Amino acid sequence: MADRITDIGPPHFEQFLPPVIKENYGKWVYHEQLRKGVLKHVAEGGGAVYTVRAGGSRLMSIQKIRQICDLADKH
Repeated sequence: MADRITDIGPPHFEQFLPPVIKENYGKWVYHEQLRKGVLKHVAEGGGAVYTVRAGGSRLMSIQKIRQICDLADKH
């Protein structure tokens, strides 16, 4: 009975974070807007993460999601 899992829910989001975000979680110093829709977030230790803004609808096709991901990879 001690090994019984009673609360089975979704996995914790932290498992899926990239290493640079895990290391700098809550330690972001500033961000700068490189151009419209593109932000660069800089951490205390010098790590940087880029955010690309993309819009979509509630229901999207796989093709549309891939186009948005390609746009993010491009920047």
